[in-house]
Amino acid sequence: MAPTIVSDHSPPNALLTEVQAAALLSVQPSTLAAWRATKRVSQPKHCRIGGAVRYRLIDIQSYIEASVQPGDS
Repeated sequence: MAPTIVSDHSPPNALLTEVQAAALLSVQPSTLAAWRATKRVSQPKHCRIGGAVRYRLIDIQSYIEASVQPGDS
């Protein structure tokens, strides 16, 4: 099943599934899992709710902004 698209009207505190967060970051969900398992220094914040991993939209957006290098546009 394809992930639900996050719209411009999604609230910043909207909780995303691992699949949705991975799609926004253009990585595989398994990459996010590997980052969590290895405690990779630079990774988006996440939380567990009832055992399910969730990412807040604002945290994904902040991670992307923090990853922009000078000269990137």
